Amino acid sequence: MSREAAQPWASGAFRIEVYEDNEFDGTLDFTIGGASTQTPSQPTNEPAIERVVTYQNLDAQGEPIDVKGEFPADTTALRAAVYVKTNAPVSVKGVWTAVNAQGVPANQILDENQVGADQENNILSFSIATQNGAPLPQGAYKLDLYIADKLLNTTAFRVNGAATQPTQPTPPAQPSAAQQFTYQGKLDVTPAWNAPGALALAPNGDLYVAESGAVRRVKQDLASVRFGESSFTQGDGKLGAAVTGIAADSQSNIWVANPLHSNIQKFSADGKFLLRFPGDDSQTYDKDGEVNQAYGVAVDKQDNVYVADTLNNRIQKFDANGKFLAKWTTLGLKSPIGITTDAQGNVYVTDTGNHRVLKLDPQGKLVMQFGQAGAGDGEFNGPWGIALDAAGNIFVTDNFNQRVQVFDAQGKFLTKFGGKGSAAGQFNKPVGILRAPSGNVYVADGGNNTVQIFAAASTGANPPGGPSSATSEGRMVADLGFRPNQDGFSFENYGGTYPKEQSDLFVEDLIRMFGEQAVCAGYQDQVCQVAPGALEFADEWNASSNQGHCYGFAVLSLLLFQGKETPQQFGATRV
Repeated sequence: MSREAAQPWASGAFRIEVYEDNEFDGTLDFTIGGASTQTPSQPTNEPAIERVVTYQNLDAQGEPIDVKGEFPADTTALRAAVYVKTNAPVSVKGVWTAVNAQGVPANQILDENQVGADQENNILSFSIATQNGAPLPQGAYKLDLYIADKLLNTTAFRVNGAATQPTQPTPPAQPSAAQQFTYQGKLDVTPAWNAPGALALAPNGDLYVAESGAVRRVKQDLASVRFGESSFTQGDGKLGAAVTGIAADSQSNIWVANPLHSNIQKFSADGKFLLRFPGDDSQTYDKDGEVNQAYGVAVDKQDNVYVADTLNNRIQKFDANGKFLAKWTTLGLKSPIGITTDAQGNVYVTDTGNHRVLKLDPQGKLVMQFGQAGAGDGEFNGPWGIALDAAGNIFVTDNFNQRVQVFDAQGKFLTKFGGKGSAAGQFNKPVGILRAPSGNVYVADGGNNTVQIFAAASTGANPPGGPSSATSEGRMVADLGFRPNQDGFSFENYGGTYPKEQSDLFVEDLIRMFGEQAVCAGYQDQVCQVAPGALEFADEWNASSNQGHCYGFAVLSLLLFQGKETPQQFGATRV
């Protein structure tokens, strides 16, 4: 790893985390401005799990043959050789869990046992088998290894190659319909995606996606345009190969986290460069207002900007002009990446290196935290992107576990969806995430080079460009994405005897008909900012409704049928 233009690295400590098959394997630490050091992931005077080999058979020398956690369908036993580093006798506890296996309750503990180790006897064997010799249920299992009640290693096992998380999520014990999310399709754009990494929905109703070396603006008709200059050198409007964070302010300006250049940049809604900070390319990367490979950015209701300063392990706060306001350094962060805010000004952070999520108040005080390393419900392996919905539910992309997890406002696990793979609804390193006002969830699936769309099962909402259906009773003319609430058409039907303005369809009427999430593209000062498609719909309806709303609806339908009006005027993406 080297810096561009032969720039020296700042003095201080740096760390490389090493993963093998998505399993944390250790760290390498470096010091600049002093003697370089190399330290293992565990202190040398403490016992450590050096490695775990999953196996079925031994070779001619009696060594286990590593199967990388993948076992065939007829497997009757799972085995692991555990290599322990210790200077004194220790006891290692192994806990076997069926994470998601056929016919077995999710996350059911199957067995646990203790095995002793010392300097000479440091290769331990852990196994689990069926009692009658029948094959193990197909699915996902894990082995957690503890020393002195401290979790040091989690190893995944798959029988018949089943993904750790299935394509269709396993529901909680008594889920509500709103907690279930189903795959709806991919967001197809031209030209094709180029490593999508983060997502933001602006008040203007457009979707902005951070890609490799660029930002893409996607309009509601799916027309898209890129802006930003892909460059290896720093400069105004120049973006590195990895653009990992993006946020929109109240004016639809776009803020971009540009980690390879260690700066934050601001663009207008149409892609015009506005500012960057820090602007001095000779920065030391650790002073107030400077960032060191910052991966995440968020904007609150007052247009304050929050930055996940990843390698400095802190959060910084700036005003709308990039002026430094504050820093939060006492949270014990380790490589924070994802960041977002709620309507009350609270800040949510994915503390990626510590495998947890933090909620902070507007002054940076810790309000809540949840999560730990692992593959179970509510556990993380590299949490990355984070998003909120109107109810305060928290959506997190669990990067190395290849899934999305959903929590309520108190951090209680609700549900999960995804799984490793390239099939519909599966992920390969999910990163950015967005919960749209429509209720759809958009996930930037970086490894599969696409943006996938999921919908809550209770909404039935169709995403832009996603699947639609027409009944056998008629042909669908246009689908605006609106879905009426139950009894949504029992609004007042004003007639010609009322004043003209009383016959108009107002925002309140749209919300009563279609729901707030479908009508409001965002909020400013707690006031609904009506989506352009909804405004166009209301204008055309009002122009046709001089004899009442129901009559106006019929007239508008006739105009569409005759071709005198077009569905595209109302934001329709298909006919």
